[in-house]
Amino acid sequence: MSKPKIPFLLATGLVILSTTSCGNDKQEKTVTGSVADGTMHTLTVATPAGDTILFSTVNADMDSPNGILIGDSATVWYAGKLETVGTENVADAVRVKVTPGNTLSRRLDGTWVEPVEGMPGQVQGFRLDGNGTASSVNMATLVYESWALGGADTLLLMGRSIGNGQTLPFTDTLGIVRLTADSLILSDRGRIRAYAREN
Repeated sequence: MSKPKIPFLLATGLVILSTTSCGNDKQEKTVTGSVADGTMHTLTVATPAGDTILFSTVNADMDSPNGILIGDSATVWYAGKLETVGTENVADAVRVKVTPGNTLSRRLDGTWVEPVEGMPGQVQGFRLDGNGTASSVNMATLVYESWALGGADTLLLMGRSIGNGQTLPFTDTLGIVRLTADSLILSDRGRIRAYAREN
């Protein structure tokens, strides 16, 4: 089933920052990555390190003839410095070019679970939806909210960690070791984790 087109702007994806100038804030800089989340007038991208940048696209020149989907590749030109608003880096986009992404994000759509160590018959994991949202499966203290691709072999899972009377935002950067129709092998800080697709 083809993924629905998402009108206007979407955001959160892989991003590589390249600075064309360190001393002149007016000179244009670029960010290239994969689209992960967004709204009508914003585009958000996430770096391989897990940082996210929220671009305002109100005054941007848009080049996206095929629409914008989660997982598409986007290059954003912006001028000025990145500002920090709350927990997000924010900038005004000057120009945005979007090209269709690969099918990896579509293959990752679905619910993925792994056995809970020491609890036979119990599973935990996450659900990845095509619109870039994510949710946890049987994990009350780890609340996944969104996901993105950090390249062809990196999965970024963003959410909130709840515990000890406080809630903290987090990003898990997971290496994609192998992906088949019914299995997903991830590398998590050197530990191999094997997930199965849950129907």
